[in-house]
Amino acid sequence: MRLVLIRHGATPGNEAHAYVGARTDEGLSAAGRAAVAAKGAFPQVEYVYVSPMLRARQTVALLFPCALQHEVADLREMDFGAFEGRTAAQMEHDAAYRAWVNGWCAGPCPQGESRAVFADRVERAVIDIVADARARGLADVFVVAHGGTVMSALDRLAVAPEDSAHARADAVGSAVQPSAAASAPATAPTPAAVSASTAAVSDPAAAAQRYFSWSVPPCEGWVADVVFRSSDAAATGEAPAPFALAHPRRIDFAARTNDNSRTTCEREET
Repeated sequence: MRLVLIRHGATPGNEAHAYVGARTDEGLSAAGRAAVAAKGAFPQVEYVYVSPMLRARQTVALLFPCALQHEVADLREMDFGAFEGRTAAQMEHDAAYRAWVNGWCAGPCPQGESRAVFADRVERAVIDIVADARARGLADVFVVAHGGTVMSALDRLAVAPEDSAHARADAVGSAVQPSAAASAPATAPTPAAVSASTAAVSDPAAAAQRYFSWSVPPCEGWVADVVFRSSDAAATGEAPAPFALAHPRRIDFAARTNDNSRTTCEREET
């Protein structure tokens, strides 16, 4: 199984460099819509897990026009509270904002969420999504959400990440027909390896650097292999989650599979 995490297209707030979070349900801008459309459509993808926010749902409609949209509330962007809708320049002399930034953006936003609280709900949501996808027999799991959602999911669940500057790209269409390499059995990381990874980012500055290293522009994303841990590790509580995200790499929207024959969205009734 592979997990495909995609950030929605650009919105007016994104273009203004404002904090666009859980309280701002704006749609794609004209430029954002055009940029998503330029990626091409992938009618072979039939099922997508999506944030309920308009910008995410519009992105799915453009990228995956034949897909059923399964809305997951906890995929919403972080709640920036009092910072919502404002830019860094506008808050340059705001004491609360300066304190938050000086704390590596980890503490709670006034009337909003902390990064840890946000990441907790995203992690729970992704764990539930993978369980649901596994029950449905999906080989590849498409999630369209937000920049913060993508960063939180990978920060919590990815292990031994590749350097994002050197990671190879995977075709988004290829997730419909996994390659032999992607389908090969993988070994789950040991609890000791996970603990070592966690210790390496215990410093606030290092933790922030790791978190923001997963950042992607609008309508870009990551794909990672879902590696399930043993039931024994899950039962003893040694593993923080029932699976890990291994070998994360950036998505290559330009690539296509050989299966481009589907142009309509009729589905067989079951």
